[in-house]
Amino acid sequence: MGENGLPSLSSYEKLNDNGEMYYKSILNDYEEMKNVYPYSYLTILPSVEARTATIKVIAVDRNIINLTGATEEDCTSDYSRELWISIPENYNSVGCDIYGGKWIDIDKIPQSEQHVYEFDENRGYKFCVGVPDSFGDMKNVILENVRTADHILTAYADYISGRTNRIVLKQFSHGKRGIDEYKKSKK
Repeated sequence: MGENGLPSLSSYEKLNDNGEMYYKSILNDYEEMKNVYPYSYLTILPSVEARTATIKVIAVDRNIINLTGATEEDCTSDYSRELWISIPENYNSVGCDIYGGKWIDIDKIPQSEQHVYEFDENRGYKFCVGVPDSFGDMKNVILENVRTADHILTAYADYISGRTNRIVLKQFSHGKRGIDEYKKSKK
C-alpha cells in the first residue's frame, strides 16, 4: 500500500492529469477507438520507466470497411489513411500528437484551411486536431482526435483530387481567436 491507503503505482505506471493510471486510461480509450477504427495498433514498450504510448491507425471507419469490404492495404496507397499517434501523459487535457497525410500537397490547400503543419519525412504532417480548451470536454480524446484527423484527410483528398471545389470542415481559427470561438459555441 502507498500513501493514504491507496495502492502504490508500479514502476510501469505514471499518473495522468486526471489521477488515473496513464496506461489504464489509454487502454480504455484505445479499446473504444478500435471499435470504430479496427485497423489500429497500440504500442507500449516494456521498460523499467514508463514510456509514451503510440498508436498506428488506418483512419477508416468500421462502417465503411463493412460496406466496401476494404482491407487495410486498400487504405494505404494514394491518399493513405495511415496515422501515427503519440499519446502524452496529459493527453486528456492537451490532446494527442497525430501525424499522417504524407501525400498532402500543402500548396494546394488554402491557408485558412490548413490544419496540418511540421512535416516529418517518416510520418507526414502533424495535425491540428482541436482547440486546447476542447480536450477536457471530450469523453475519449484519442477517439475524437482520430475522428478529427479522419475528417481532415477526407476533406483534403476530396479537394486535392477535384471531387469538390471547397474544403468542408467544422473548424475554429487557430490561437486565442479559436479558443474564444470554441467557448462561444459551447454557450
